[in-house]
Amino acid sequence: MPDRRWFADKTSRSITAKVAVAVPIEHADDRFGIVIVNANCSDGTSRYFLPLTIRWTRYTAIDRGPASVLAAVRRGKREGTLLDATAEPEFIKTLMAKIHAEETVRKDGQMIEFRPTTAFAGVAMRRSIP
Repeated sequence: MPDRRWFADKTSRSITAKVAVAVPIEHADDRFGIVIVNANCSDGTSRYFLPLTIRWTRYTAIDRGPASVLAAVRRGKREGTLLDATAEPEFIKTLMAKIHAEETVRKDGQMIEFRPTTAFAGVAMRRSIP
């Protein structure tokens, strides 16, 4: 985490991170994880909101900047890459579709509500979002 642009506690020598909440969200064929991580450092605990996704392509073959690549993953013989989903066009489409539909996603007692503001209410959704 210290290599990430958004990580605030870069000067800490000892960092332990634990997933506090993980909620899956889906739209069409795309799947993402909304994860809240508690990072314990010498200065205390910080919380980070991390939208994640896995692309089943080996990380060395992924055409993305190194900032979005978080880790290599494996499921049996299948190799993939854990990515920061914030730059993924499919993640943005998923968020927009969920907000437009005013959906609520629940998992294991956790809930994410997607609600538009008044500014969003008058905006038509593009057809490219199924």
